[in-house]
Amino acid sequence: MLVIEFGSKKRGDFSISSDKDMLLIGTNLAQLFEEKERRKIEGYSVSCMATNKAKYMVNQGSLFFKHIIDEGSLIEGNQGKHHEIIRDWKAAPNYQNDIDGNVELLEILSYVPKTSEGVLAATDIVTISIRNILIRKLASLGLYVFAWEKIASIAMKHNFITLNEKSIILHARQIKNFYRQGCEIQVSVFFLERLLEILGKILGNKINFHFGKKQEIIQLHEKCNNSSYKQLRALELLCACYGFSSSPPKFLNWIRDPNSFCTAKGPNLALESTGGY
Repeated sequence: MLVIEFGSKKRGDFSISSDKDMLLIGTNLAQLFEEKERRKIEGYSVSCMATNKAKYMVNQGSLFFKHIIDEGSLIEGNQGKHHEIIRDWKAAPNYQNDIDGNVELLEILSYVPKTSEGVLAATDIVTISIRNILIRKLASLGLYVFAWEKIASIAMKHNFITLNEKSIILHARQIKNFYRQGCEIQVSVFFLERLLEILGKILGNKINFHFGKKQEIIQLHEKCNNSSYKQLRALELLCACYGFSSSPPKFLNWIRDPNSFCTAKGPNLALESTGGY
């Protein structure tokens, strides 16, 4: 097993709202998930990945692994195995397919529950999308940056966003972190709409959201590809429809931990293993 620490804690710009990021890579998924639970107790936000998947992503020019290569540090495991996985990384010809995939994800914003949890979940989706799309826009220019502050600053220099929009994005990042940590917070519809304006400006296309009907929200995850990230976020909106925020049921914790949720058996089987709805 390879244990790699990366992100703001490793860079030294860690704050009270930051995640402590860790990646576990190995061939034994059961062992990875056992180690993941141990590391979570230590306060880490942990991603698990099979070795074969890690090698595939590196060969595809994954920007996640560019992040790992540039800012990660192997703290446990074989250095030779680590080098064997990351040595073949090279940039993809372009990252437009990744951007298009993120835009396709945003279709679920037409089914936001009319609850405070629904607005918060939608805000989280939009915040993550802004970061992911800016990372890929900048990577297409040969600029590989992953820290929120640096992404926003360089995006401003390249006229993707303004100074005021940078402040809004960094505030949204704090909201995102508190939300992922299970804190009880509320976000206004106005703030969500402002984030969508910024995202639309970055993409060059207007992005909207709509409050969905309960039956539409309940059925939304069934219309998504099984085990997909889009299906996972659709399930999150389903939870928000019922107002699960404080003391969430076990499967909502899975939704807030997308990497292991999608890596395991897929959303449907994972939900079955936690007792369903």
